[in-house]
Amino acid sequence: METVATLSIDPPLPEHVSGDFLLVFAVCDGVANALSATGWTIGGQSVSGGTTTSACRAGWFYKIAASAAETITIATTTTTTTWVATMINIEGAHASTPIDVSNGNGITIGANPGTATPFQAASVDVVNANALVFWTMFNSLSTPSPFPGIRTISAHDTGAIGLGIGMLPQVATGASGTWDFYTEDHASTVQNSVSFTVAIRDAATPVYLPAYLDKTHSAMLSPFRGITASVRGEVNNATNTTLYTNMPAMGLKQSTKVFHYDDSLTTFYDVTTAANNAATADLTLFDSTNTTAVNDYIAFCMNTPFPSISLLCSTTGVGGVFVVEVLNGSTWTSLDTVSTSLICWKYWVTTTLTNKIDHSYVVGTVTSLYLTPAAHRKIIGLWKSSTLNSVTGYWMRIRSTTAPTTNPILSWIMPSEGIGTYDAAAALADSGGNPFHNSYSSTPAIHSATVSGPAGTFRTLGTGIAPYTPTGKLIIGTYTFGTARDYVDTGTRSELAGIAFYLTDASYRQRFYYVGAYQASDTYQNERNVFVLQWDAATQTYSMGNTALTEISRAGPAQNQIRGVGADYFNQLVAYGVPKLSGGTSGTPITNAEFLNTFKVDYYYPIPLIRTGVCVLPIQFGGDGALFLSLDALLLTFPRLTTEPNAFASEAYCTMHVDADYLGLIFDARAGDVCKIINSVISSDSSWRFEFTATASASATWDFSGTSVINAKVTLKNVTTFNLMTFSSCKSIDATGSTITNSTIKVVPAENDTLTTNSSTVISGSTINVTGVTAGNRWASVASPVIFASNTFTGSSTTGHAIRITSTTGSPFAFTGNTFTSFGPTVFGFHTTNDVNATTDVVTKTGHGYTTGDPIIYMKQGGAVNMGLTDATTYYVRNVTSSTISFHPTALDATNNTNITPLTSTGSETHYINSLGAAIFNDSAGAITINITSGGNTPSIRNGAGSSTNVILSVTVALTVVDESTNPIQAVQVYFQKSAAGKSWNYSSDAGNSAGDADFIVNEVIDADLPQVGWLHVWDASSNTKQEYRYASWASATKTFTLNAEVTGTADAGGNTTTLIDSAGNFTTVNIQEGDTIRNTTDTGAWAVVDEIVSATELTTSALQGGATNTWATGNTYSFHRLAIAYTDNNDLVDIPISNGQTNASGVISTTYNYSAYGVNLPVAIRVRSNTGATKYIPLTTSGTITASGYSGTVVLTVDTVAA
Repeated sequence: METVATLSIDPPLPEHVSGDFLLVFAVCDGVANALSATGWTIGGQSVSGGTTTSACRAGWFYKIAASAAETITIATTTTTTTWVATMINIEGAHASTPIDVSNGNGITIGANPGTATPFQAASVDVVNANALVFWTMFNSLSTPSPFPGIRTISAHDTGAIGLGIGMLPQVATGASGTWDFYTEDHASTVQNSVSFTVAIRDAATPVYLPAYLDKTHSAMLSPFRGITASVRGEVNNATNTTLYTNMPAMGLKQSTKVFHYDDSLTTFYDVTTAANNAATADLTLFDSTNTTAVNDYIAFCMNTPFPSISLLCSTTGVGGVFVVEVLNGSTWTSLDTVSTSLICWKYWVTTTLTNKIDHSYVVGTVTSLYLTPAAHRKIIGLWKSSTLNSVTGYWMRIRSTTAPTTNPILSWIMPSEGIGTYDAAAALADSGGNPFHNSYSSTPAIHSATVSGPAGTFRTLGTGIAPYTPTGKLIIGTYTFGTARDYVDTGTRSELAGIAFYLTDASYRQRFYYVGAYQASDTYQNERNVFVLQWDAATQTYSMGNTALTEISRAGPAQNQIRGVGADYFNQLVAYGVPKLSGGTSGTPITNAEFLNTFKVDYYYPIPLIRTGVCVLPIQFGGDGALFLSLDALLLTFPRLTTEPNAFASEAYCTMHVDADYLGLIFDARAGDVCKIINSVISSDSSWRFEFTATASASATWDFSGTSVINAKVTLKNVTTFNLMTFSSCKSIDATGSTITNSTIKVVPAENDTLTTNSSTVISGSTINVTGVTAGNRWASVASPVIFASNTFTGSSTTGHAIRITSTTGSPFAFTGNTFTSFGPTVFGFHTTNDVNATTDVVTKTGHGYTTGDPIIYMKQGGAVNMGLTDATTYYVRNVTSSTISFHPTALDATNNTNITPLTSTGSETHYINSLGAAIFNDSAGAITINITSGGNTPSIRNGAGSSTNVILSVTVALTVVDESTNPIQAVQVYFQKSAAGKSWNYSSDAGNSAGDADFIVNEVIDADLPQVGWLHVWDASSNTKQEYRYASWASATKTFTLNAEVTGTADAGGNTTTLIDSAGNFTTVNIQEGDTIRNTTDTGAWAVVDEIVSATELTTSALQGGATNTWATGNTYSFHRLAIAYTDNNDLVDIPISNGQTNASGVISTTYNYSAYGVNLPVAIRVRSNTGATKYIPLTTSGTITASGYSGTVVLTVDTVAA
């Protein structure tokens, strides 16, 4: 509160209840006598130094509320005066000793501490953890603000006295540290202050810990809100020789390239180094190889247009006339074509502006040549980025039209932003970010009528601040326009005009940043404009400047307002690092409102850092103190970054001179912390960062469900499962070691490998659209694709791949539940003679699947035949028919059926067509197998050089067997067999299948859809008997089934023709099943089939047959998984079932089937039989069809009452 003159005040207390802690700070003007407050404890009071009229009396008072209706009266004894007071209610303070520590009567500061030196509140040593520390400053003249970095509780004044209070939780005990306060006018010598530092102790059980920031992340560079004496404006004229010599050209910058051109020799000479360096007298204006003649010139190149050229002359030129021209594509355009006068360059000489037509430059003084505003505006439409002598940029030249008799000798010549003109800065009261803060205004003395260069003032940063090197910090300031006309007078960036800010070091080297302009997308006529400069940006965006700056000694605004005189008001200049957010409790976490308030103007900062949901600096969650954060439905945006130095951008953005991926959210929550940002949208038009630090902990509680991250560079860490998120337009996603589930990833970049993973990454249940990837590129490169499961991928035939596989290690790969939609066709091979039509120049492939304009890559894969296409080359196909395609150099050619690539039908090789939009790119340089399971579909494949891919779409084939009461039946034998209507299931033995062999060879081509492991049922025609073997693999090239590894042993006593006992055996753990064929290798030719595994040491079998004794006698040796007998070529037949096994306790038998082998539905015969157990059932035969979704069925068995 503020009052008029009175003896006492009754400040209204905030709402409170019994037990709350009430704290009041008050200051009055020029009072020598003590203050009183009946019924309250006076913590301390003091009077500042100075005379009575310029001093102030301040004190602090507290009590524990006894009711909800407490009051306070603060009085002096005799003096009527003005007052300022702030009243605070603290819930959860310690009931008996609420004051942890204070400095009692505080400290007094009797005089202004200096132009750039703040008033400083003292440190206290906090005794108890989790205290609230209040730093206060009471000033005899104006508002002392506790900026930046701590919570502003109060900052206001009456015009005669001011009060400022800042607060920050202190979790640990120890020194609180000092704190700096800034007033409107640091130059005033009559200011004096009183300061108290008070720490409030918390209750044994903290009620709430407010959001707070680490107090070291920011520093005030300059308040920039003083009067003329504190922010000095200096007129650039002959009487100010230091400035005139060193700073006449705002924003000087070295040229990208400088050429001399000798017209008589038609020769270019590169003089860039001499033009840019500071060496004395090392450059002539024109080439000195020959005598300077008409049409000789010097040309300058920059990556953006520039309105001025500055030079330092060592030897003046004599005579001659020059013309200035710009390059418009291939044509030099003289500036007299866009001006009403022939000479449109002005020349600064002492205090006068004159036209310049000759080469008589003042020796030892910087000379600036600059466009008049009229010429400036007109030239914009003519000046184009052009190429001169193989160098591209914006070219300007000074060409001799009458040769000088003496060629000027220069030390340097460079482009710049125009001549520097200055005017005194004046204060504008109560116009800052805080209504009690002043701004300062610079009204340039010279403007559009005579000069287009910027006008500006600068502040020399004072003791303790200058020189300042804000490494790792952003420099942030604000300004407003005085009137609507001032906004218009600023001019547009396309006119090379605007509001600018510049920084210099002690040697006057400068950087010059445009921070606003008329019609710029981020410049506001009626709002406070915030600008951000990243001092150490990797990509500097200053329009003009010097890369050699290592410090800041001076800073100030500049105005390049070519339309008229304007007034612009600047307020605050602060260096900000990355603030670390802490606070909240498990019961009362930080919510949206408190989070946003923490970054609003006059809360922790003198500048609005989050305004209407737009955040201008990066924020770190955790990593300093404990964090309990719960944000829900947060809408947060980071601003679009500046388009400088490209003044001709279609939409100018000026305020954010920051590297891409610097702004953003950084997560560093530690063990026990809570960090939840759910159902939120965080975005920017420019790339920002969504980043987890190396110290972020999996022992924190995290939740980002429902949150959309848009246009970010995402760096995740294995601290949580990132569930139900959306990642859209993200520059990259580093998911190394991380798990992403049930999320959406879309609008991915065109570049390769914008997803980074490792073997620990899991991405499952997500919707992934990769249509943004350029054809032939890929979204992710992985050694193994098994990290992807149950995802839905969408692509197109004209865009890139989803996944590139780089290794054969781990093949076959289990690819679980992934589906692929709209990608390009899979690779196909064609015969270089049979499938090539040299007359029509087409390749034949039935059902090729291509659309006209699709990109492909042709691969010989080691072939030598030249059939017209170039190996490993991209073509665009035309869908001539559904079974023929032609090849063209561009998609447009394919559409128009032009420039058809001629083909030759020759040789007998298989070559390959690969879609550049296929789902999977096998770039392993080897053979891999991908097993598709759990409802996934078959992805299209592109094979790289030396690569081949076998895709097995394994669908589930399952049968449930129940009785008539629907109870499951266990141990039922179920046999799935291709039916007569399906693919052929009969094979015949090849020659050479002998007893004891470890494999079985057939005559026929092996069906590609057979199980990779399974059963062979072989009928021996000569004996009319059936043997059953289990195979571990098969090879189509050799038509060979490789049997399981051999199991052997020796029979002990107690056996007979159907019983085998081996006391050393372990039949329950070795690879033996009921139905396996066993040989008695002692009784040559004897064999049987296992009926039952009775125990680890006992088997029952069918009766041994084919031997001499046909019994399991002591000492007989036996063998499993080897052929029992010899088979006859073409006579003995083989049956290979889809499945042969028994139901489990749930009555279910399940297997997989390679549907992708043929991609057609397969009819199957199903035989069900149960002859074990007490209950017997009638065998059942049924049928079914295996589709792309697999097969699932249920059968009911009827009890066999006869057998029972």
